[in-house]
Amino acid sequence: MDSRYHGVPVPSAESLSDCAERLRPFVRGALTGAMRKAIDECGVVSAREGEAVEVPTFVISSSENVLRALMMELEGLSDLEVPLVDVPHATPLVYRFDASLQPIPSTLAQAPLRMGWYMADPQRVTAEQKRIRDEVDCRLDAQPCREPNEEECYVLQEAGAEDRSRQAVSWRCQ
Repeated sequence: MDSRYHGVPVPSAESLSDCAERLRPFVRGALTGAMRKAIDECGVVSAREGEAVEVPTFVISSSENVLRALMMELEGLSDLEVPLVDVPHATPLVYRFDASLQPIPSTLAQAPLRMGWYMADPQRVTAEQKRIRDEVDCRLDAQPCREPNEEECYVLQEAGAEDRSRQAVSWRCQ
């Protein structure tokens, strides 16, 4: 729909495997390199100022599929474990790393995760994961769909012929 991509072969979907393959070089190269550089710079500053090393905090914000691929990479999740991961919306996932930038196991992690844990009330995380699982099951016709409430069922509404030249879109509940 974006005119900047007219004529560019953009896939309409990307599998988790495709996403993981695309993400892996970034994690092992640019991301790890940037993390190592930030840690080393903190060490130089603390040595110069005679203070303890302040460990930097790194934040990654992305789509659910990219976060799943990142979890696969960091956790070493198998193809059988990945479908068990329901990423709760707007909930930070925390990893701690050792000096070699390897994730450290955490007692706060919930299976199938062993190292990462969600920084939120565990009951809220569990409820959000159940809601996600119910939505997936509904889409797969594994169980009856519940009636959505108006706040969560907005879909893109096609612009009328007179509005096609504008990039603005409106939303309606379907």
